[in-house]
Amino acid sequence: MVIGNLKPLAWIANSRTALKELPDQVQRTFGYALYLAQCGDHPPGAKPLKGFGGGGVVEVIEDHDRSTYRAFTLSSLKASTSCMCSRKNRRKAAQRRSRTST
Repeated sequence: MVIGNLKPLAWIANSRTALKELPDQVQRTFGYALYLAQCGDHPPGAKPLKGFGGGGVVEVIEDHDRSTYRAFTLSSLKASTSCMCSRKNRRKAAQRRSRTST
């Protein structure tokens, strides 16, 4: 356990409150991903976002109860930052795709 060498975690806007409102399983997944980012490690299953020029923006995705949740983290040399937590309802996304394909 690496407690002494953790990078500070800075929350942006209401991202901490948004994280606490997510289901427990999703909170655990995102919390562990943030812990790994603070340790300087790469969370399992996390994908770097394209278009940021290797800026350290990583997306963590968790599926739970027919919804997809996303957390974005930005890691720098000095801090790990939780940027955003969001929920995407699969049913609504599928309906949008079917409307645009007809």
